[in-house]
Amino acid sequence: MQKVPKKIIKEIAENIDCGMVCFINTDTLETENASQTFIEDPEEFEMMTGMTAEDMKLKYLDWENYITVNPLESYESFKIMENFVDTVADKTLQNKLIDALNRRKPFAGFNSVVDNSDYRQKWFDFKQQQLEEHVGMILK
Repeated sequence: MQKVPKKIIKEIAENIDCGMVCFINTDTLETENASQTFIEDPEEFEMMTGMTAEDMKLKYLDWENYITVNPLESYESFKIMENFVDTVADKTLQNKLIDALNRRKPFAGFNSVVDNSDYRQKWFDFKQQQLEEHVGMILK
């Protein structure tokens, strides 16, 4: 497979962050996305949206060579949050984030703490960078 441009890696990272399953044609580097619900359970997807597989007109099904990039598993997302906590210089905020990760509903708690802090944009940038590294490793 040819070297994947950073722009495509960024796009795939953004899409998996939104819960999409991404496909990349290894011959042309064309990409396509589909809802994880559609990929895992097309019948449920059709019940929810009224759209069938035929309505989706997915091109990747006709590709000879492609790689599938799935959204992160919960434990992988949790690890990114833990890694971010290690970068936080503000010890008070760091302790709040650690506390949030150790409570019930750690994702919601973490996001609530970080959203109400000066580190909000740093979190988004860190997470995007981590996702891009993840995608880059898959596409090597």
